[in-house]
Amino acid sequence: MNEALQKLIEFVESASPVIWAAYLKQVYVFATGNLAWAAVLGSGYVALRKAAAYCWKQCEESSNDDWEIGLGLAWASIVIVGLVAVGLTIGAGMRFANPEFYAISLLLSSLGQ
Repeated sequence: MNEALQKLIEFVESASPVIWAAYLKQVYVFATGNLAWAAVLGSGYVALRKAAAYCWKQCEESSNDDWEIGLGLAWASIVIVGLVAVGLTIGAGMRFANPEFYAISLLLSSLGQ
């Protein structure tokens, strides 16, 4: 399988180096976009942690149950945002580590296969 992929890469590189370069560039654009979104979600993660800490403090000082609901929502959001950010980071790392594979995937998907 690895040999077949290597032959396909060599064929596409020799047949149309401009197209191959465009697909490789697009893989790096996707990976960079994923990292940018991960950074945005990382800052949201920090903000949600601060909100959860505030809700925790309010829960201790108040007998109002609304703060407990806010605390639960904050922690649920923290888990979701954290998992998505980690997933985006891993996806970007995979694209940076093996751009040829993802360029071939892009090429095949644009050909409708």
